Amino acid sequence: MQYEIILFLAIIAYDRSYVQASINAATFGHHFIVLFPNNNQNGSEKPMISVTLMNPNSKEVSIEMKYAESTDNHSIDIRIITVIVQAMNFMEVHFNQSSINNCKNDSFVRLVECSDSRIYITSSQLPISVLLNWYLINAGDSFIVLPSSMATNKYAFAAPAPADDGMTTVYFLPLSDGMTINVVGEIDEVPFNRSFSPKHTNGNLLALQATTHLALVASATSPFTVIVAVAKLIASSDETRTDFGAYMPTPLLDSETIFDPYNVNDYHISMLYTEKFLVTSGDDSLYDSQFTVFNEMESSRICSLTDHYNEVKLEEYSLNAGINSSSIMLQVLRYGGTENELIKGSFLDLIVAWSQFVTGLTTFVVPTDENIVAIIGDTKATSSTMAGHKIPTEIIWNWAPMTFYSQIFYYSTMSLPKGFYVITSDGSYSIFVIGKKNDATYGFVTAYNMQTSKALPEVKTTVQPITTTEMPCKDV
Repeated sequence: MQYEIILFLAIIAYDRSYVQASINAATFGHHFIVLFPNNNQNGSEKPMISVTLMNPNSKEVSIEMKYAESTDNHSIDIRIITVIVQAMNFMEVHFNQSSINNCKNDSFVRLVECSDSRIYITSSQLPISVLLNWYLINAGDSFIVLPSSMATNKYAFAAPAPADDGMTTVYFLPLSDGMTINVVGEIDEVPFNRSFSPKHTNGNLLALQATTHLALVASATSPFTVIVAVAKLIASSDETRTDFGAYMPTPLLDSETIFDPYNVNDYHISMLYTEKFLVTSGDDSLYDSQFTVFNEMESSRICSLTDHYNEVKLEEYSLNAGINSSSIMLQVLRYGGTENELIKGSFLDLIVAWSQFVTGLTTFVVPTDENIVAIIGDTKATSSTMAGHKIPTEIIWNWAPMTFYSQIFYYSTMSLPKGFYVITSDGSYSIFVIGKKNDATYGFVTAYNMQTSKALPEVKTTVQPITTTEMPCKDV
């Protein structure tokens, strides 16, 4: 049965509900380490780079930022600035071009030396969230920065192949000195296995570069975070148009260390102009496992996880799709945009798992007026979600059921004026924002939790999907 739940939301900047709501999402934190990735697209064009600091609290916060900046005489200055972000508000802090990471580009060398251009962001008293923005006129992206509290010692991640003259750079940002990272997997379906220190003896960072697709697992002796950036990300079928895509993968825990590896509950929901998605896993011993893709016709396809890099085109699954596994934890990357009528460009970001949905209060910033905002939630979220914006107005969320997973999830999409928003809900929800900034396309999840095994909510219907066939994912 198809139907809609219509929820009218009054927009009030400082409603009591916001003050009382809890802030639980793991992407809020006190300490952040990030850098502006290298991008070989910019040439002589001046990029627009910034970080957006979001304060979800009922009190103002003092935020310290420490970073390196090149001077006119080519020396490096360490700068420390402090900014005040008002309660339930945000601030965008702009940086000049000298803060962009600089690597010794060499397509024949996997590990390259890069400048240590890390930015340290600290909010000692209250938690905040951070969005990084990197834009040229026709290429750019934004992504949520993981706080240091989310850092672990293992990640799985993937990236599609860039255009012929493009480059993928993977940064490993250590939280402490003296650590060793081991990276295994495949680059262009060729096995890769290297161990190294992410910090060079001269103080610079070591990053991994590739000109083809990759799927890797990185593990270390102590916590770190990862940034994956693809310069000249293909944005058209004939590869004549390119964009820029970047994201921070979330830690992917070993299935066997947190639950029965034969009784996993890992569910992902993809929607909103996803061209294709890339599936990988951190469990090397379980690459003979499977995952299932559901479409809106309630049928499914079983894919064998036989390779590190598994690419599934979404055009066969209409607008929305579900991805899940009962035997292995998945990292699912959204490769979105491309030649869609509304969003002509490309971006990279995670398709978060059901276990990563958030409750309570979260905040997000919509960078431009040209956007689409999507929210997915459980039944409880449809009756308790509110939105906040400085402009007094009223918006309507039109909730509709998703036909897969027995219609236990609902979604709503709309376009919002650019600016700062507050969402609070007693239910579980996830918000994704895509849009255009000049001729560049962005896409990012606004907040999420650590990924783990989590069963679906109680099934309210008896509708069951129809399983069809089994085949390797890359052949889909």
